[in-house]
Amino acid sequence: MSKPRDISRRGFLRGSIAATVGVSMLGGELRGESSTGLVGVAMVTSREKDRFRVDLISLRSGRILHTFQDFHASHAVVPVEGLNRFFVHGMDMRKQIGVLMAVEVNPATEAWSVVGVQEIGGGRPLHWQPNRSHSLIQYNTIGDKLLHVLDTRTLELESFEGGGKHSNMAFYNHDQWLVATDRLKDGTTLRVVDRASGQILSETAAGGWGHGVTVNDKTERAFVWSNDGMHIVSLRAESLGQHLGVLEPSVRGQRSWFCWTPQGSRFSHDQTWYPGDHFASWLTVVDMEKDELLKIEAGEQLGTLGISPDGKMGACGSHSSNHVCLFDIPANRFIGKVKVGRGHQGFFDRDVAFSRDRSVAFVTNPPDKTLTAVHTKSLNVLGQIDLPATPEWMKVLTV
Repeated sequence: MSKPRDISRRGFLRGSIAATVGVSMLGGELRGESSTGLVGVAMVTSREKDRFRVDLISLRSGRILHTFQDFHASHAVVPVEGLNRFFVHGMDMRKQIGVLMAVEVNPATEAWSVVGVQEIGGGRPLHWQPNRSHSLIQYNTIGDKLLHVLDTRTLELESFEGGGKHSNMAFYNHDQWLVATDRLKDGTTLRVVDRASGQILSETAAGGWGHGVTVNDKTERAFVWSNDGMHIVSLRAESLGQHLGVLEPSVRGQRSWFCWTPQGSRFSHDQTWYPGDHFASWLTVVDMEKDELLKIEAGEQLGTLGISPDGKMGACGSHSSNHVCLFDIPANRFIGKVKVGRGHQGFFDRDVAFSRDRSVAFVTNPPDKTLTAVHTKSLNVLGQIDLPATPEWMKVLTV
């Protein structure tokens, strides 16, 4: 247990973004006739060799509204629908510093503004996880092994010890506890950090290659997916940090990438693949009340799964075809698949996003440099946008 310490709190820098992040206005560049005809704005992060960019793009016309140059958004764009804000984290390649940036948009008029920028010591922010209401987002920075909690409304940023080089995280105890993993190959530790005191309340060994963590309010437990199975750790006050057992994986040596439903829900979904990166044809579902691992068969080699902010819809591209697969998350049901465009064999294949009413799923096709919109009920393609570079991460804000 660590000693109490002063908690670092700081606000975002406001004003001119040009002083912090390299910016190039493209004056509303048009990209041919491609469009989805839908009302909203996409934020797309891209790279071509050693050149990095983040674009704001009109879903209606396919027009580039703005480009942030030399910004390597390594892992995440987080949309907060209640505030119409994108939060993007990565690296300012000119200054070689980690950066969090908040961009507010009007999905109807396509107006936008940068409402805050924060330079973060310790290198690039890596992983992220919002709380249930998206009023807070938790990040980690790999260089200084800190956890950061961002208030998405006020832009206040708190920092705590207790993260790791490769943390995954969750909120617990009414957002007062930070639950985070540390390390991959050399053994994973699960830590619980108290925001009020800054103390590390517990540390628990949880296998190796612990690349996912989720929590359940009802059973008061944390689940860590490691290379030897699903480790269960108590979050009850009287037994905090106690290791409760391991759920055996469905395939020996199976590794997984967690994709989270909203905090406290019964199920947590993940993308599954075999040793040697041979991707499986199912999603693994963790029933956190029955301590069981279930499968949702899709008949495709499934790529990275994305889940809508309300936890109701899931989508992921296929490694074995040009399809995107759709899932009903609460019902644990495969809905169907739609032909969209090419994916590739990398672990981070495509990114997906959803319209505000969940009637439309958006999916990137990296080799084609396109973004496709799919109706989630009719399974029809609604439109496609040509992208300026090979996409890595993408999210949308719609009316």
